[in-house]
Amino acid sequence: MCRYLFLGFWLVLAPMSAYGQSISGQAEVIDGDTLIVAGERIRLMGIDAPERKQICWDLVQQSYRCGEWVTVQLQRGIGHSRVICELHGKDRYGRHLGRCRVGEHDLGFWLVQQGLAVTYRTEDRELLAAERDARRQRRGLWSGAFQQPSIWRKSRPGQP
Repeated sequence: MCRYLFLGFWLVLAPMSAYGQSISGQAEVIDGDTLIVAGERIRLMGIDAPERKQICWDLVQQSYRCGEWVTVQLQRGIGHSRVICELHGKDRYGRHLGRCRVGEHDLGFWLVQQGLAVTYRTEDRELLAAERDARRQRRGLWSGAFQQPSIWRKSRPGQP
């Protein structure tokens, strides 16, 4: 009987094992809001960046591949630095959800602050304020026109 209780205990806790866990290492940038660190795919929490194939328009209405551009900006922002991620569960695609940083700099906050990403399903006041400021200052994506990444994905079923 005790053996079954012990097994049941671990079956309940196993899915929660990623909560609060921290991983670190070199990051491979998949796109503007997804990294691979220490072999784990991590979706940055609270933000949404354009998808790699997404097209946006600049200040003079020239189209550009904003998803690729944001990916490159994130790669440059990280460089060869060690990334530390605090994990907070998984999304519906099986990716870890996490807050990642380089030194003291939160990558998600930096992306939103620079206008390279928008907030997504968050009540984080600092993150929301950073987005308002980026929009007001017309930084990054806000200097032209773009479709919210979540809306862009909905028009293309199967996009994570």
